[in-house]
Amino acid sequence: MKTNITKLCKIYKKKPSHFLDNADFKKHSEIKTGKDGYTKIDDSILKEFLLWLSPETRKMVLDGDTTDNILSFLSSK
Repeated sequence: MKTNITKLCKIYKKKPSHFLDNADFKKHSEIKTGKDGYTKIDDSILKEFLLWLSPETRKMVLDGDTTDNILSFLSSK
């Protein structure tokens, strides 16, 4: 499965491309450019993304919250 990280990055005024500076992460991504563009990443690197995204999500990952719980938290923002 893949998760669209574009909207999640916008919450914290970050750019998906900054996360994908890591070449290992970039090969696990799908990028569509243009007006309706997006960046999706494999769920296998989703925890690394959440660690990077914000202090809030980092703490949640380190506290053992599930990715579903964290994504639910982010969708409420």
